[in-house]
Amino acid sequence: QVAELKMLTMRTIDNLRQFVSDLRPTVLDDMGLVAALRWFAQQFAEHSDIQLNIEIIGAKRRLPSQVETVLFRIAQEGLNNIRRHARAQHAKVCLEFVDSKILLTVEDDGRGFNPDQFLGAQSERRAWGLLGIQERIELVGGKFKIDSAPGRGTKLAVEILLEGNGVSAHNAHKRE
Repeated sequence: QVAELKMLTMRTIDNLRQFVSDLRPTVLDDMGLVAALRWFAQQFAEHSDIQLNIEIIGAKRRLPSQVETVLFRIAQEGLNNIRRHARAQHAKVCLEFVDSKILLTVEDDGRGFNPDQFLGAQSERRAWGLLGIQERIELVGGKFKIDSAPGRGTKLAVEILLEGNGVSAHNAHKRE
């Protein structure tokens, strides 16, 4: 019985470490957004049968800490939603570095849904993950769009301007 409790305790500690790592993976701080997305894609592949493609377009660079965190969380939430709800076979995350903005898309070939049922003041049902994405984007002055319909998959598209937004693309990457 003691051995069983010890094993349960060790498993709980491992789960807690994984949870803390998922909240703020050190790779995001140490290596940046691109490395963190690739790390999460590997974690995703280990726990899902969905084929995931990560595409990076443009010259990779470190972004301000808050922007990297927001984009990582959005990709993470988008992929977790795909795993839980989409019944997809394929998913894609595309991160595009443009001079004064950053674009992120997360898309799947799953069953899709009607976004109006989940977002907005008059929504019939609440999708807390999607609402969290909206709030994160608003924090960094970005734009967020969902393109989906029943039977045709889902595409989340995010655009964050890096200039004139209190965020400079040329600032050194800083951690607070």
